[in-house]
Amino acid sequence: MKNKSYKIDLEIYIVFVLVIGISVFNAIYSSINISKNQEYTAKIMTVDIPSLQTLENMNLLVTRSKMYTTNWVYLQSNRDEKEKLRTLHSIEYPQLKGTLLGLMSEWKDKDDVDTMKQVFAEFDKLIITQKHIMGTLVSFDDYEDPVKRFASEELVEN
Repeated sequence: MKNKSYKIDLEIYIVFVLVIGISVFNAIYSSINISKNQEYTAKIMTVDIPSLQTLENMNLLVTRSKMYTTNWVYLQSNRDEKEKLRTLHSIEYPQLKGTLLGLMSEWKDKDDVDTMKQVFAEFDKLIITQKHIMGTLVSFDDYEDPVKRFASEELVEN
């Protein structure tokens, strides 16, 4: 009987050690996964979400830029929007570009970085065209000159 009791005690100890071993393994594995998840969450909160928000702001800026330029050509007395276009060129775009360039340094996909640099280059060309329009149509007389007006309308359409 003692032998049977000893065998049952040994089995209980083995099961107990196995349960403790599995629990320790589970705790270590869970800690590692939680640590990795915290890193991913931090990257999402500091890079991914701000990047998406800034890209959305860039999209809105491009749309507003087009609208203000169109209004510059067709609505000569709209001084408020003309000032907004100047502000967009001199303040808003450089700030947004700087923010996005800072975030782009954290992007892993270099193709996305290259694409965004190409977007900046194209928008910089667009700003040059817009500034040309702004320089062409300055005074009331400029709006009355059919050559200047037609050239500006042509630039807006293209």
